Amino acid sequence: IGPNVALLIGHGSVRRAVIGGANRSPSADELEQMRALVRRGMEHGAFGLSSGLFYTPGSYSKTEEVIELTKVAAQSGGLYTSHVRDESNYNIGVIASVEEVIRIAEWANTSAVFSHAKALGPDTWGLSHAITHRIAAARARGVQVFTDQYPYEASSTSLRAALLPDGVPAPAAEQLANPTVMTTEQRAVYETALKVATENLRRRGGPASILIAHYRAE
Repeated sequence: IGPNVALLIGHGSVRRAVIGGANRSPSADELEQMRALVRRGMEHGAFGLSSGLFYTPGSYSKTEEVIELTKVAAQSGGLYTSHVRDESNYNIGVIASVEEVIRIAEWANTSAVFSHAKALGPDTWGLSHAITHRIAAARARGVQVFTDQYPYEASSTSLRAALLPDGVPAPAAEQLANPTVMTTEQRAVYETALKVATENLRRRGGPASILIAHYRAE
């Protein structure tokens, strides 16, 4: 049995190709360049547009930008699938993130998938009912929105992304190893990062819920 693969156009890759890692909306000309990249990807056989709005640079985008690019994919029959902007309560919350997926599907007139659906962390446990209610309501009015879900009680990402999301720079390793040599500015960054990481660790269920996995490539 051969691999079952559907290639998608990465929104983050398109954004980075045109405006790099800038935390801003694209200009009209830049948005047109992004549309052209999506159009070319669809012409080359992509199945649609994917996004990772929790991660940079996707997190810098507004919903309207994603809608415009999804419209281009939809013109060729492409779908939209998303690692949503927030699976917990990091920023806009998981409910608003699901509503964003629904809005993108509706305005772009295409199908959309909320990828590896979850309500992440104790603060949001129980919200799965609210998520499914919103999806069911959208489907009832004709919006083709779906979810996929992996069959285990875990998630996988980098420790950087889990504990230090956008806007908080990670202190250099040597600073963490020897904080006594920090400048005043470096110490302020370090203390901010430590506070954010501590809260995000709690948000994810505390130290007991974290498993650090590592492998060395030969």
